[in-house]
Amino acid sequence: MAAGRGLDEASSHANTGGASTALLLGIDLSTQSVTVVFLDAGTNHIVHIDTLNFDRELPQFGTSAGLHVGKNGKVTSPVQMWLVGLDRILRRQEQTLMGRVKAVSGSAQQHGSVFWTADGLAALRGMAPADSFSSNLYGGFALEDCPTWADSSTQMECDAIEFATGGPGAMAALTGSRAYCRFTGPQIARVARTEPLVWKHTARVSLVSSFLTSLLVGHPAPVDASDASGMNLMNVRTSEWCEELLEATAPGLAARLGTIVNPWESLGPISPYCTARFGFATDCLVIPASGDNCCSVVGTGLACDQTGSTLMVSLGTSDTLVGLTRSPRPGPEGHVMVSPRGPDEWFAMLCYKNGALAREAVRDRVAGGCWKKFDDLVASAPPGNDGNLAMTLVMEEIVPVLPIRGSFRVDAQDEPVAALSEAHEARAVVEARFLSMRVHAGNLGLPTAPSRIIATGGGSMSTSLTQVLADVFNAPVLVADSSEAAAVGAALRAGHGLKCKKQARWVELLASPLKDFKVMATPNAQAAAAYPATLLKRFAAFERGLVAKAQKHPQAQQSRG
Repeated sequence: MAAGRGLDEASSHANTGGASTALLLGIDLSTQSVTVVFLDAGTNHIVHIDTLNFDRELPQFGTSAGLHVGKNGKVTSPVQMWLVGLDRILRRQEQTLMGRVKAVSGSAQQHGSVFWTADGLAALRGMAPADSFSSNLYGGFALEDCPTWADSSTQMECDAIEFATGGPGAMAALTGSRAYCRFTGPQIARVARTEPLVWKHTARVSLVSSFLTSLLVGHPAPVDASDASGMNLMNVRTSEWCEELLEATAPGLAARLGTIVNPWESLGPISPYCTARFGFATDCLVIPASGDNCCSVVGTGLACDQTGSTLMVSLGTSDTLVGLTRSPRPGPEGHVMVSPRGPDEWFAMLCYKNGALAREAVRDRVAGGCWKKFDDLVASAPPGNDGNLAMTLVMEEIVPVLPIRGSFRVDAQDEPVAALSEAHEARAVVEARFLSMRVHAGNLGLPTAPSRIIATGGGSMSTSLTQVLADVFNAPVLVADSSEAAAVGAALRAGHGLKCKKQARWVELLASPLKDFKVMATPNAQAAAAYPATLLKRFAAFERGLVAKAQKHPQAQQSRG
């Protein structure tokens, strides 16, 4: 889902191009790092990339993967770390680059929140260019450690909010998602309930994305509709705050949230502070920052048009599927969010907790920890796995909601079995993920027969995984050359907002050309035929059986991620 990608090593790569070339800047404030990407405004080619890793370059904050992990599922990040990191990376960019930026936007980890005090907002409006973000805003936050997407401490709040709206189905129909622990609304509710003094001193709540935008414009920035979709507070159909949810979440919340704007709307020129301190031109426009998933939709070139739809599948610690739709069907599983590309369009997302860890568990069991042997085993079993189905849960799952752990298997007659052959076990853990994606993508209104799939994450480099993915969806699988989809998407969104401002209207955001993608796998017609609708129905029934089993399990009241 919204996990920051981060880089293992700080990176910097430059090709400054022509001295007079206009540039677009994307800033990605992710969980583990902050990255800047400069694009040529005419060609959208990458000119320069730089990354600052929080753990390595800012060790004084004592984070692990950019996070502080507390008790009972509480996971936060220090706001001062974000301020220091942003100031440092912007200060070290060449003036020949900064002065040519015509528009800037940002990407940030979704769901996280920043709690400003009234004094902090006043300091934001009057920052002195001689001092850093951190120095100017020191003491300006009611919470120094900010709730993040990784937090799972708010199940009580989720249950209360869902009850107030009529249950998980009604909640999803209204906001695009049922209540999730990591979403901003339940996080705010927990702060208001458990830390009333903090809530009393909170004058404004920003998302991490609108916090970033606020630093660029020098005043409290509105929230863009796409990222606001991940709060459990906005009507996903109208892009307006839902009053009944605001009242159910925290007292006085409406006055602390500000307004919602379109993702492509210009917020005016960059602040005099940023011009003086970092070298931005005075006419550089600021376009609202958005969530990392929202920006990745743009950065990977997802399309929703008559020529066919593209899906994005990320294969990492968690597995995700994202696609665009004009006919969303939000439900209790998965998420529907406002598209950052244009009106009357949404993107739907599935996020699975049992990604790489589940595949590694099966690899260790049947292949002695060897990926090559695992790949060989996957290839040795036929497509469709001779009718065998299995699911390995090393942690509680959220698609579907399964608060149980273990390995579960049925044979071709749908009879439970204790074990499968090594080859069938290996292939089952791979096929299960993509069969589930096909089943639930259709439920959300996404295409189950896309024209292409863009794969990201560490698993996208596996020929066995991508081949099964291509066969299950009967579509070619492409891999991006650049790993910075969110930052690139932010820069492309800056360019889109600039065009909309110049023409004083919304203009279409064309999908980025796929020339920077390589084909990883193409579907085999015979293999693709092994995944008919009857198999999808069998797998859906297999999942439903596990859900019924989980409801009888003593862990069934555990939190949703």
